[in-house]
Amino acid sequence: MITDEDIRNAKILVADDCERNAWSLEEILRLYDYNQVSVCTKPSLVAPLHSKNHYDLILLDMHMPDMSGLSVMNALRATGMDPYLPVLAITADKTLMHTVLQAGARDFVLKPYDFSELRIRMRNALEVRLLYKAAKEYGRLQKERALHDPLTGLSNRVLLEERIDYGIAYATRDGHAMALMYLDLDGFKQVNDWAPRKIYGHPPFCKGRFWVL
Repeated sequence: MITDEDIRNAKILVADDCERNAWSLEEILRLYDYNQVSVCTKPSLVAPLHSKNHYDLILLDMHMPDMSGLSVMNALRATGMDPYLPVLAITADKTLMHTVLQAGARDFVLKPYDFSELRIRMRNALEVRLLYKAAKEYGRLQKERALHDPLTGLSNRVLLEERIDYGIAYATRDGHAMALMYLDLDGFKQVNDWAPRKIYGHPPFCKGRFWVL
């Protein structure tokens, strides 16, 4: 669930070559209680800044003389960070609305601003972005848990079999041989006995048909 605090603490970048417009919009967003607002007045720096800071929303002016907003979006896509472009396009040209959406922008706002509309569109875009990030992280954790032992963090049997299959496939494709090294650890039972002692304060013991931790 995305909370109001999550929204307020989202990372936001205002990208506009007109310094007066950029700083004015930043001041307005701070009045709306957004805590992490940055400004960029050089469009060529937007993509590098996003690669470094991973913004949750970029308020991008589409009419900049040195580099258009669409070119900035292409540069953002070229970073390869993820297919999701967290861009809220800002334009005074209504004919650009379909173009910016087709280019990957999440939404758009027309100039001159209707600030109540801007606030709603920003919140909606941020909620979707944060949900996307949460789902992506959840998927990563699920995959991690499926392929690694939760206690040691080491690769489990599922990942081992997957890697062996990959190795065989690559060797077959390239006409190479593949070697598999098998290692045995002396005294590994002591490690198994030590782990429950470390966690529960005592070694496991057998009670009837069950091991008690």
